[in-house]
Amino acid sequence: MDDATPSRAYGVLALTDTFEELLGPVLPIRLEAVLLPFKRQIIYDGFVVPYRIYFGRGVREELNEDY
Repeated sequence: MDDATPSRAYGVLALTDTFEELLGPVLPIRLEAVLLPFKRQIIYDGFVVPYRIYFGRGVREELNEDY
């Protein structure tokens, strides 16, 4: 993503289990999922693929700033 493209954050609803139950309590986490609009909300298709990588302090601060 280049600097001219604005950042976007989406609030995604969990389907049955909470995201903490699915992914654990440590945030941020990178994952792959299909997002779907449903009754004026955003949900995912039920499948998530987490990438177990560590975000350093600088990246976490930048993510928080963008959020």
